[in-house]
Amino acid sequence: MEYSGWAWLPDDLLEPILNNLASIVDSIRFGAVCTPWHSLAVKSFQRLPVNQRPHLQPPPLPWLMVLSKPNSKDSRSFYSITHQKLSKFHLPVPPGTRYCGSSHGWLITTDETNAVSLLHPFSRQVIRLPPLTRLKIPQRTVYGFEYHLHKGVLSANPTSNPDDFVLMVIYGHDKGLAFIKSGDQNWAYIDSMVMKDDVLDSPYFLDLSLFGFEDVIYQERELQFYALSYDSQVLAIKTSGIGNMVKVVPPYNFGFVPAFKLYLVESPEGRDLWQIEKVSFYDKSSGFKVFVMVDRETKPEWVEVNSLGDVALFLGDNDSIAVTASRFSGCRPSCIYVASTDDTLEMNMEDERESFRYRYKLCEFNVETGSYAEKWVLDNLDPSLGLIPSPVWIECLPIFN
Repeated sequence: MEYSGWAWLPDDLLEPILNNLASIVDSIRFGAVCTPWHSLAVKSFQRLPVNQRPHLQPPPLPWLMVLSKPNSKDSRSFYSITHQKLSKFHLPVPPGTRYCGSSHGWLITTDETNAVSLLHPFSRQVIRLPPLTRLKIPQRTVYGFEYHLHKGVLSANPTSNPDDFVLMVIYGHDKGLAFIKSGDQNWAYIDSMVMKDDVLDSPYFLDLSLFGFEDVIYQERELQFYALSYDSQVLAIKTSGIGNMVKVVPPYNFGFVPAFKLYLVESPEGRDLWQIEKVSFYDKSSGFKVFVMVDRETKPEWVEVNSLGDVALFLGDNDSIAVTASRFSGCRPSCIYVASTDDTLEMNMEDERESFRYRYKLCEFNVETGSYAEKWVLDNLDPSLGLIPSPVWIECLPIFN
């Protein structure tokens, strides 16, 4: 790769500039200019004592990735809920790339060939993975390839664990599970798993094609993934050796009204496992319901609660994020933050013509009071771009680690 003359400026000239940058945004942009500047940023950051790195620390809350304005398919803006400000970054991805969520600060992407990649939006590092060969797109689908890799979750940050991470994805019309380990050439598809009956103390096979999964997380303490099915069962999956299922949480009885969307979230300290139910897509007053898993080690079941305590949740097409709210500014305790696209049909009073207004909406739902607040993050998006990509929460983990 060829660089301009800026890339070869001497370190003793660049380092004082880097050390005097006042914000994380400026520091990230410095490291994203080119490989030599990124290498300098890494070395400079690692030499500093921890108590001298405040301006290079990641922001306390995740950023929301949305389209840039004016609309552009090769750049994205990142909204800081703490500073209520948008920052624009160029993302070097080819046309036809779909962002399928984020995990550990990395974006998961796919394209028309079903190839999967990991992209660090600030260092611009790309890890290319083999295609999902079983991902078949129905010919008459409305959305094409773009919405058939639903979510991806990493077991570890590839920045610090380049040779020891696992990516688990929910894919396809039937929302199946597949995973790949760093260095592998093929995906492992989870069609059936060996179960153990706690009563009979004997193994049996479980056909996972009958489930359909809504969410998946990685539990670092137990070194396993938890997958949440559409009927609220939780399956614990180990990817080491021959995959096997170690636990099933029975489905929760939701009655006759199914949830619009289900999320699985672990509390910041890893003590609690929550299931978040988005009750309705159309009725915003219905909001969310929260369930906590009790008797996790003996006879696990879901119990509804009306508070998250001192925790705020960030949900969406990403690795669900939970933070201790009192530690940070910009979020409230016992609140759920979720972003979405909004298309409103409006009438132009001058020519009496109807048109859609596209924008990104950020919602705050208070679990304790049931109150619901909205904010428009980005308005008047260009409808000629076709389907407006979903917003994604992304942890702004430092590229300087």
